[in-house]
This record gives sequence, structure tokens and C-alpha cells, in this order.
Amino acid sequence: MEQIRALEKEGLIRVTYRDMGSDVKKIDLPVEAVEKLCLREGVEDSRKRQIRCMEEVRAWSAPVQDVPWLRAYYEELIRRLEAGKIVKEPEDPDLFRCLNTLIKLKEPVWERVFSCIVFEDSKRFRNGGYREKVLSVLKNSLYGYPSYEEGMTDDELLAACGILTYSQTLEWKGPLQYQIMEVQADTSALRYGCVLNAQTLEHAKISGCSGRVSTVMTVENKTNYENMAYAENTLYIYCHGFFSPKELRFLSGLRCVLPTGVKYLHWGDMDYGGIRIFQYIKRNLFPELIPYRMDARDFEEAIRMGAGIDLEESTREKLANMDAGELDGLKQAILRTGKTVEQEMLLAAQIKELWSFL
Repeated sequence: MEQIRALEKEGLIRVTYRDMGSDVKKIDLPVEAVEKLCLREGVEDSRKRQIRCMEEVRAWSAPVQDVPWLRAYYEELIRRLEAGKIVKEPEDPDLFRCLNTLIKLKEPVWERVFSCIVFEDSKRFRNGGYREKVLSVLKNSLYGYPSYEEGMTDDELLAACGILTYSQTLEWKGPLQYQIMEVQADTSALRYGCVLNAQTLEHAKISGCSGRVSTVMTVENKTNYENMAYAENTLYIYCHGFFSPKELRFLSGLRCVLPTGVKYLHWGDMDYGGIRIFQYIKRNLFPELIPYRMDARDFEEAIRMGAGIDLEESTREKLANMDAGELDGLKQAILRTGKTVEQEMLLAAQIKELWSFL
């Protein structure tokens, strides 16, 4: 009560008393007193904080006005600040530093190198939580990062924007020739497959084929890729999901060395992600791509064999709203049965069926 009366005497609050002045019914805080009270308590006036944060966001936004997705991100922060919302991002400008550095990358860099560029610390991007924060912005449909495809893994998305991890490789089986510097390599003798790391992909290019390739097949799952026998007229490519920019650049050379009439096939999971991956490869690499063992009949056969798993409710709406193109029959079968099929499940079901026969 002594403190209340002191503040009232200074004109910083207005008090409505009760019980003959021994207790307080209500305290009114005049707007004009907020700044003085904040100074008295050593805290920032919330109105001044909003103004300061808006100025900081506008400063970070100014150099990226020609980048639509990043401009949209900053505009959304400013909109929330103007509406009086508490926005935490301006309190951590290192996130803005990551985003603004990201769009300056002219060539892909390793994740730890990117961390050094931004922080002069090779581990802070990952260990400080900025990797997750950047990914959250890139995935947010409100901003529309153009290289994001729903279903991409974090590593695939980072690769799409130029940040490489050490796990990025390309694998294939088949009679392909490629050149790196002055060296010509022929993979036809590698019957069990060939693997190029990210650095080799950066410097190599496809130079030809040592045999007549009639079929190119991209395979989403490693298990099925490994189980495919070598065939001299077929090029099997393990796509693991969404190809990275380096993989797309390297594989784009295929069309220049293959004869006309080659079949381009894709074998993937019969689910929402599998449909998106098929569409991504068709749109970005092989326009003639057709699905392999992914129609409604194949799906129903897989379900009969016991390879189905339950469709998640969070995915059902997204699947229902997507344009599945030539895989619409598969889409409708998934929605009708409430099941999906992963390639590994199909292989396991085939093995179980063989065991029961034996």
C-alpha cells in the first residue's frame, strides 16, 4: 500500500480504493505513464520495442527486396509487429544473417563452411539451432520458397538451397561413362553399382554409354535398388527421394548421350510422398517419365499380399487435394482403402509369401 500511494502521488497510476482506503479495488495505468514506469523498473517500453523491432526487420529486409520468398518472410514479421504481436525473431538477428547469407551463395558449400561464413564457427549453424530455424522458414508455405517440395528431407532441402551435407551421393547400375577432368570412367564393369560423392558430382559430367541402353529406371528405395540384378540394357538410378541440384545437373547429361526411344521409368512408394517424388523427377529431369508398378492394380495386389500400412489422417487431406496426374488411379485407391504401400513392405510381403509356399 505504501508503494501504491507513492506511485499515485507521482501521478504514475490512478487508484480506486475500498474499505475506507485500506484496500484497493482497481488500479488504472495511464498510457503516458508507461514509459516512465519502464524506465523506473529498467525494462524496455513495449511500444518502443515494437518500433525498434520493426526498424531492425526493415533493415534486414532492404537488401533482399528482389528475392520474393525472403521479402515475404520479412513482410510477415513486420505485419505481426504492427498488429502488436510479440515477435521473437528480431531478438536473434543471427537467424536473419543466415537467411540473407543463404541467398548470396553462388555455388554450393558444405554445411560447416556455411556456418564459418556466417558465424566464424563451423558448428554453430547446427548446434545453435539455426539449421532448424532456417529449415522452418524454407518449409513455410506462407513464404513460398521455390525449391521446396513437400516430403523433402532436411538434407535434400538444404542441398536445394546450396548447403551440402556429407551424406549426399549418387548411385547407379549400368553402362554409363562419365568424365572428370581428363579421366574417362566406364561403370559397365561395376555390376553391383557405382557411387559418386558430392565433390565428384560437382566436377564430373556424363560423356556416353558403353552399351545400348533401352531403359532408364529411377528407384526410390535402397532395398529395391540393391535387389535389382544388373542388366546391360538398363540403367538403374537410386534416387533416394528428391534429387539434389548437383544430381539433377549431372543426370541432365543423360538425354544428350542416349538414343531416341529410350523408356524412362520410375518405381517408388505407393503413397503421397511417392507420387510427389515421381512428379518432381518428371518435371525437373525426365519429361517422358512413366510410373512402373505404381498403378491401382499393382496397389491392390500389394494390399492383398499384406504390404499395406495405414494412411495417416494428416496426409489424407493433402493427398485428396493434390493433382496426381497419371497416378490419379493410385491416389483414389489409397483414399478408398485408407492404406499406403512402401517398397520395402512389398519386398517383405513377397518373401513371407515365398516362405509360406515353401
